[in-house]
Amino acid sequence: MPGDIVDATDYWGADPNGCPTNNVQTPRKETCNGNGNRQVAETNTYAVVNECYRFWQQLADAGYIPGLFSGVSASATNAWASAPNVNEPAGPMPNSFYGVQWIPNMTDGTSAFYNGNYGNVIEYGLSTGGGGYPLLSAKDMYAIDLKLDDGLPGTGAVRALVPLAMPNCATGTATTPTTAVYNLTSASTTTLACALIYVFNN
Repeated sequence: MPGDIVDATDYWGADPNGCPTNNVQTPRKETCNGNGNRQVAETNTYAVVNECYRFWQQLADAGYIPGLFSGVSASATNAWASAPNVNEPAGPMPNSFYGVQWIPNMTDGTSAFYNGNYGNVIEYGLSTGGGGYPLLSAKDMYAIDLKLDDGLPGTGAVRALVPLAMPNCATGTATTPTTAVYNLTSASTTTLACALIYVFNN
């Protein structure tokens, strides 16, 4: 798993600014090793969160995506600071970016995520606040979900955040993932209301 590779420095060299953490925002090929547990950025410590930035750096190093990335947070005080085309790829829409992280299986019913199994996910949202900021209308999100998956915000590989986090995107609560639907009957059909979550190892 990119970002989590235990011997990544054997392939691309060690980041001269230090491993596992530093905040030098210079895109480079040299990288740091992950902890090898197959979970990308599973805690809030800098050492582990940087796996989500090393993920993109190592994909680029291996030639799977274009670009060159710093592999570290864009802030010395915020481990989750994104900088499109510096530590993560920018998306095709204005001010958008892709993020990646590991999300545990959700069961508490109080989070921004519908209950269910997650694991490693890719997030697509506004670069101003991480993948949790809305970029798509409910209508567009529904169309993407229906084309790629099951058309439901709380289940499958393509998912949305709960109304607690994004009130105009979908219905239901964290505890009702199987009955939640996209909000297609309000102004949210045309306004930006959703961020996309893609579960790639469900």
